[in-house]
Amino acid sequence: MAKRKRSACDFLMEDTLEAYLLGRLPGQQMGREDDQEVQSVEEHLLWCEVCQMEAEAQEIEIRALRVALLIGTSAPGERKPAKARAMALALPTVAPEPL
Repeated sequence: MAKRKRSACDFLMEDTLEAYLLGRLPGQQMGREDDQEVQSVEEHLLWCEVCQMEAEAQEIEIRALRVALLIGTSAPGERKPAKARAMALALPTVAPEPL
């Protein structure tokens, strides 16, 4: 079994932050705004600069992956395989934070 890695601040597990950013925490998937885990992650991200930077880096990776899946390496005029398009569309669209 793979060992779970903690983020640089030792509060959040990397996979928890990733799941939060992808909207895949159980509370997010069930549409529960009062979910304790979701609230805990959100509150932590309000004050922890280390995790804010990690979240920003992961958001950039998510955007890059989405673009790569949508654009792909197909020849001009060739359609992407349906599976790659579906995977790209399944990734959340992460809107940039207002300045």
